[in-house]
This record gives sequence, C-alpha cells and structure tokens, in this order.
Amino acid sequence: GATVMMLKGHPQPAYGVAVNPAGTIIASGDETARIWLWDAKTGKKLKEFNRNNGHQRGIQSLSFSKDGTMVASTGKDDVIILWSVAKGNPVLKLLGKGANFYGGVFNPAGGSLVTATIGEGARVYKVNSSQPAYALTGHDGQGALDVSVNKVGSIAVTAGKDSKGNVWSLVTRKKMGSLAGHTDFLIHTAFAPSGRFVATSSSDRTVKVWSLANFSTVATLDGQSFI
Repeated sequence: GATVMMLKGHPQPAYGVAVNPAGTIIASGDETARIWLWDAKTGKKLKEFNRNNGHQRGIQSLSFSKDGTMVASTGKDDVIILWSVAKGNPVLKLLGKGANFYGGVFNPAGGSLVTATIGEGARVYKVNSSQPAYALTGHDGQGALDVSVNKVGSIAVTAGKDSKGNVWSLVTRKKMGSLAGHTDFLIHTAFAPSGRFVATSSSDRTVKVWSLANFSTVATLDGQSFI
C-alpha cells in the first residue's frame, strides 16, 4: 500500500492515464488538455504532446495501441485524437459531432478503436478512418459512459446510463447479454486479465464483479466514493 512513485507537474487535475503494452511509458492527460509521457521506471517526464492541433478541452481518458506506437485521447470536446508516440503529433481526429465520446480504447486485437457514446451506446472505428465502421446501439437510447474490451479483442462491455452493462461480441457485432443489478448510472468498466470476469462501477456507490459465463454478480463492493 505504499507509494512508490509520484508523477508531479500537471497544472490541473489529471483524469486520464495509461501504460504502454511494454510497461515502460506512462501517459497522463489533464484538464488543460496537456498530455505528457513519463518514464515508468524513473518517473522522469519524457515528452509533452503538441497542443497546437490538439484538444480544446480537458482529457477524459487515454489508451495505447497494441504496438505502443499510438496513444488515443478522449477529450471533453467530443473529439478523440490518435497521437504518434514518437513524434507527439496528431495522426487522426475522430469528431463526435454530438455523439459525446467517453472512454475510447484501442482494441487489443489491433486495427480498431472502440468508444462509448451518449448518442448510440458505442462506436467502432478503424484506426485509419475518421468515419465509424459501425455502432453498437443499446441502453434504451440513454447511451454509455465507458467501454472496455477483453485482451483478445472479441468482447466489449459498455457502461450504460440505464444502470446496465451491455456485453457485445465484436465478432458478430451483436449483444450477448446484460449485466443488471446497479441502481444508477454505470461510470466505468474493466475486464479481468482472464477475460472471465468484468467489473463495473456506478454512481450508486458500488462496484460489482460479474461472471461473463452467465452474466451474474459474483461480488459487490459497497460504500465506494461517488467520484
């Protein structure tokens, strides 16, 4: 439980963080739309991305590509930017145009990015196109606030504003089932490394762990912080 390193310097709160697949670089993004790269071993700041063509508002989340050459940043300006890690410049911009992007993550299988949206539920983009390949529509039209993908890139879970988690096949592009049990918005979702379980957090101040074998709750953590 002891702190082993602190990465200091962001002028405003940092809400986005990600570690590259090799475990050597940490990316962080803050409310001023700054994105910094850090050496994971020494804690030294390595680079700040060029903001001249970046986000106009704060960073919500960050994700590294499978090969570690790109970072995707989801901003509060309804834009996702794919950045070159080597050059620190934007490679591609995805414009939500009212979709309200949340929690954009690279598919670990490579070649695509999945993002939650208030507009549909989720969208999938090819990493070489600014147009969505397809949408995963659900949550009774209320949309989702986060999305996670298993490590083989075959299943996604969206954290819905309808208090449910929807489980999707990224192979068939169809809904596999729902995770029902929270009493308010789902805020975040994450897979266990095995892919057999997924966790969801909610503004009802609980975290639930679910089995994807039968979509049932296997654990509940009560009394969590609202934020």
